[in-house]
Formats: sequence, structure tokens, C-alpha cells
Amino acid sequence: MAIKETLQKVIAQLSGDNAEALKQELRQVLTEVDTLTESKLQVDGESKNRKERLRALESELQTAKEDLEKAKASEPELQRLKLVETEYKTHKQSIYQTKLNDWKTKQEKLKVKETDKNYDKYTKLLSKFNIFEEGKELTDEQLTNNLNQYALLEEAGIFTEVQTGKPSPAGIPAKGAEGGATNSGEALWKT
Repeated sequence: MAIKETLQKVIAQLSGDNAEALKQELRQVLTEVDTLTESKLQVDGESKNRKERLRALESELQTAKEDLEKAKASEPELQRLKLVETEYKTHKQSIYQTKLNDWKTKQEKLKVKETDKNYDKYTKLLSKFNIFEEGKELTDEQLTNNLNQYALLEEAGIFTEVQTGKPSPAGIPAKGAEGGATNSGEALWKT
């Protein structure tokens, strides 16, 4: 540093009565210059760190601004997706409610009075299903399984009345059969 060199030259050239006192004062000035130089270097280092940190923060701010712009740009798409989600949930709930109502109807068909000739058969069948009761929700999967099982039983003819194969009295074809009578009077006239 130029100040230190200049002060060193002044100290070397001093002579006379108060030269020693002046040299002492100049040495103190040199010490203070060293202290100031160290302080300046420290402040410069801190300033450099602050500048680096400021650059990093500015970069983060820029990234955040870009992300915000992207989010603003995708807002309409987000709203559209929310609408699609709402429609999907509504549609899914509608399908669930249709299945539930269908199952309630079919379940009621299986609940017969103890005096019914199919009581034992239907009671056994009913125990194989997930039963709907107020306060107890059935899952969509349970409803689907119930309806599929019920449809299989319908296809197998479990719920239809079995024809005994016995001929009708007096050889009269059964009601609704080809050539059969629709009422008792008609049956008498056809004989």
C-alpha cells in the first residue's frame, strides 16, 4: 500500500529534537493503517459473500416468478381438470346409486315370508350375498358382485317356478300354453 511505504520513508528521514516523538506517532499511524487494511479486507470478503448471497436470492426469486407464471398459465387447465373430476365423481355416484337401487329391488325379492314355499331356498341364497341395511354402506365392488351372482342365478332358473310336467286335468292344456284356455269357462267349451 502506498501510504505505508510513504510513512516508512518519512520515519527513516526524521532527525532532530522531536524526531523520536514523531517516529512514535508515525508508527501508531502505521499500526492503524494495518488495522484499517485488515478491516477493509474483511469487509470486502463480507461484501463479496453478501453479493453472492444476493445473486443466489435473485436467482431464486426469478425461478419463483417463472414458476408463478407457469402456475398462472396452467390455472385454466387446473380448473378444467377439477370440472372433469367433479363430473367423474357425479357419474360414478350415479352409477353406484343405480346399482344400489337395482340390488335393493333384487334383495327384496329374496326376502320372503316364512310361509312361502321358497323360504328355505331364498334364505340360504340371501346369506351368500352382501346385504344392504340402513346405516351399512355397500361398496361398488360388493354391489357388482351381488348383481353378477344374482344374474347368474336368474340364468340358471333358480327364481322361476318349476313345471311339474303333470298333465292338466281332463287333458286341458295349461293356461297360456298353445291351445290352452285363458279362463275356466273357455276350458269347458273346448272339451
